[in-house]
Amino acid sequence: MFQSLKPRTLLLAVAILALFPSVASADAVTAADIVFVVDTPTNVVVTLNHALQAPLPHTSAINTITSASGFWAISLTVVESTTSVNITGDIQHLMSPPGHPNGGLGPLFHFDLTVTLVPGVPIRLTDVDRCCAAMHDVHLDLYTATLTGVRNAPPNAGSFASFNLRVEGVHTPEPATMILLGTGLVGVAIKARKKLKSG
Repeated sequence: MFQSLKPRTLLLAVAILALFPSVASADAVTAADIVFVVDTPTNVVVTLNHALQAPLPHTSAINTITSASGFWAISLTVVESTTSVNITGDIQHLMSPPGHPNGGLGPLFHFDLTVTLVPGVPIRLTDVDRCCAAMHDVHLDLYTATLTGVRNAPPNAGSFASFNLRVEGVHTPEPATMILLGTGLVGVAIKARKKLKSG
């Protein structure tokens, strides 16, 4: 194929490739950018910090990453441009902590976060997505996902410099269970008090 091209044409093509690298060669978000800051059977905090670099826009898809403990998994798709960042993802509780009755997987929490630069807005822009009642047998998996974009300093204030994603998860007994437990404890206390009075 290249034999039919003239030397001058080949040199020009190489020069264009050098000046305009492909989107695939951009500084994409990778699995190495994801950090499990907290990783226990009942709590997780996952962070992603990334500086936007040319060429933009581009998309990074991160396949499922399991935490070191094996209790949590997260996957992300990041779409970056100079004035907007969108992150969609899923996080899931994979295994049961001690004392969990039935074992198995927790519900998948899906989040979709976007920060977009608008003239006159603050330096830091934040989008928050919450899930407050994801049942996991008789337990709840509670999640909060927060995306923050940081604007460049002047004279480049019309573009983002970096962004931060923070996803927090808590595996906890569901409210009805807590109410029953509380009611039981109150009953025990009343019974003990009556015994003390009669004695």
